[in-house]
Amino acid sequence: MLARIPEALFKIDLKNLSLMATRVVCSGATSMAVSKEKDLAVVPCFADNRLASFSLSTLDLIRVTEVLGRGPSHAIIDGANNYIYCSFTDGGFVAILDDKLNYLGHLFNKAPENRKGS
Repeated sequence: MLARIPEALFKIDLKNLSLMATRVVCSGATSMAVSKEKDLAVVPCFADNRLASFSLSTLDLIRVTEVLGRGPSHAIIDGANNYIYCSFTDGGFVAILDDKLNYLGHLFNKAPENRKGS
């Protein structure tokens, strides 16, 4: 589970209703993408302008990207193709990364000014 204030990951045993682990994450984290098969959680760090990846089993930090754009907000893990897609608030584009957070390119040069939703 991702908490917004303070930004932290919580691993909870739902059968015993007990806290198993917690890890503080980057500033402005408001969403995350998860792949159980890859033991991976990807968190867009809105205030830091980066993406961070964590191990689901240990909550250890795996990698952090360089600044790719301003305001990463939503990430999606495409397990079939080993891609991660992340939308950026400023600039209106979607970055494409591999599962090791290497930047591969982007979709859309600019989103329409009247866009709604994500």
